[in-house]
Amino acid sequence: MSISTKKPADKKDFVVRASVPTTTPMPIAAPRVATRPASPESSEAPFLGTDDSPPRFEPWLAVTLLTFLPGSLIFFLPHALLTKLLVPICVAMAAFFLSGFGMLLRDRTARRTAGTS
Repeated sequence: MSISTKKPADKKDFVVRASVPTTTPMPIAAPRVATRPASPESSEAPFLGTDDSPPRFEPWLAVTLLTFLPGSLIFFLPHALLTKLLVPICVAMAAFFLSGFGMLLRDRTARRTAGTS
């Protein structure tokens, strides 16, 4: 009878080989650029950008992000003061969130009736 003196394999003994793709990936298409209408009659109409247009300021998003302002007070106020102000802080957070959500719904319905989405 022979006893093996070989030590068991550790995780570091295993080598993982990653497969390398043999084909080249397809090139990404260039983004489309929104252009304004060329005729002078139609240039008086407001230009409605496509998805490629730069982002614009959304007031509903700013109001919704104000929710974090009173919410951050929870982390910084001392416990004795926090117990007195917790309900007003939660009411302010709910008011900011619900008003921002209402502004979002109103904005979406106005855009839908205007013909854009």
